[in-house]
Amino acid sequence: MSCLIAILFYTGLNSGLHNRLVLVHDNYSEAFRMTYFLNFDQKFPELEERTPIFKTPTTYGEAGTYFAAYCSLEESESSIFFDVSRQLIKEIGDLRIPNKNNIEKENLCLKQIESEFKAKKDLWIVNKKVSVKNSEQNICDERVVVRLAFKRQISLIRGFHFRNPLVDWNRPLVRINNPIEIKDYVEGGQFIRVGKYDGKTYALAWFQDDLHLFVWLPMKRSWKWNTLVSNVGYKGRFIIEFLKNTNQQIKNVMEKIDEVLKEYKDELRDIVTSSQSNPRQPSHYRNQKFQSLMLEIDMSPAVPAVGRLYEWL
Repeated sequence: MSCLIAILFYTGLNSGLHNRLVLVHDNYSEAFRMTYFLNFDQKFPELEERTPIFKTPTTYGEAGTYFAAYCSLEESESSIFFDVSRQLIKEIGDLRIPNKNNIEKENLCLKQIESEFKAKKDLWIVNKKVSVKNSEQNICDERVVVRLAFKRQISLIRGFHFRNPLVDWNRPLVRINNPIEIKDYVEGGQFIRVGKYDGKTYALAWFQDDLHLFVWLPMKRSWKWNTLVSNVGYKGRFIIEFLKNTNQQIKNVMEKIDEVLKEYKDELRDIVTSSQSNPRQPSHYRNQKFQSLMLEIDMSPAVPAVGRLYEWL
């Protein structure tokens, strides 16, 4: 497959907020990259006409999540990724803009949690838990604590449950009093897509400014992170497969492009093995057929995010 899937969070015309873009393909495990923060007026990058890459057209309307595919008969997925990324860099320079205030607050909260955790030195206390309910100056509010858990710097536990034996015991265990409602953490309180894949229910959403996948745990009646800071690269192929199984337009584009690509490779092989002294180039017809398959992918309708976020990591 020589296609790159691009996923854009468009904040709307004159919103004053950064748009976000994720590029993903299913050839290399590290292909699923962190979000690119775009300029306010920047959307899917449009490549120069001489570049042998075709893009599905996009009609921008209301704020929301849009999909596009960049495909090529001649270039590999990694080459397409390089060309699209190079165009982004040319337009906006530094692609990632970390939230400095969030990072500083997280560091202060983590320092406080670690200090309290280390203070519990009694060896017989095997389930040491730290409470941040009355943290100094409210440094450790719920949002900060959830961000630290997402980064696996702490572990969360609700009420008086015992520590998950599979979790690193050296990681501070923080007790929270109330369930974490997922709608309070995903962008707009909504999922991009919800659907079944490989016998399980998954939801794709913008979370912590990046694109992430959650899996539904029926026994716990809650959603669990399926992509974390440590494995977003590994999950690139999985997210592509999830999108193909839950978005018929994406599936159609990728499958039909695969068919034309096979025809193209067969044609190249015939040229190489033929006795022609001057092998002809692949037909212009093949390129036209390829381009005709690059049809617009509709904006993804949002789905209300309902349920709790599973606290154990």
